[in-house]
Amino acid sequence: MAGRTKDTPRDATTASPEPPVETAHRPSRVADIMTRDVAACSSDDTLERAAQLMWDRACGSVPVVDELRRPIAMLTDRDVCMAAYTQGKPLAGMDVASAMSKRLFLARKDETLESAERTMRRHCLRRLPVVDRHGALVGLLSIADIATNGRLGPTLGRDGLSANAIAATVAALHHGARPASG
Repeated sequence: MAGRTKDTPRDATTASPEPPVETAHRPSRVADIMTRDVAACSSDDTLERAAQLMWDRACGSVPVVDELRRPIAMLTDRDVCMAAYTQGKPLAGMDVASAMSKRLFLARKDETLESAERTMRRHCLRRLPVVDRHGALVGLLSIADIATNGRLGPTLGRDGLSANAIAATVAALHHGARPASG
């Protein structure tokens, strides 16, 4: 409690105890820890432009958005490399649509971190575009954001994310698990 020293008795009628460290506010919603300033591209941009965005922002992926800034796909640096390899054309001669993902998973900014982490684990995703209630891109959530900033607790569903759940998600990403296409 502010202003109280160790030797000062607490007046039970006016003072309230300080909250325990375990219950101090920690991020629990996607909006609490997501990256807000997210670069995005459109499906008709060139892969050269998308690669330049990734280079300038030091990131490995960008959301692909429509004219209302609603995410329609994700594009990773690996997608760009594989498109260049398989199509045999310069990046300036290929559009984003030729390399972007065919499936998209999103997080809502008011969604719990636990729910977003479950989506990432289930579909082997490192990042999720984050949308507002209108479906417009407002951020990006990565598994690193969750591991670094998430509220960790001993069990899922009651005290936040467990360290074991985050470890399981990271393990799924690195064991070559691939989401089913469709």
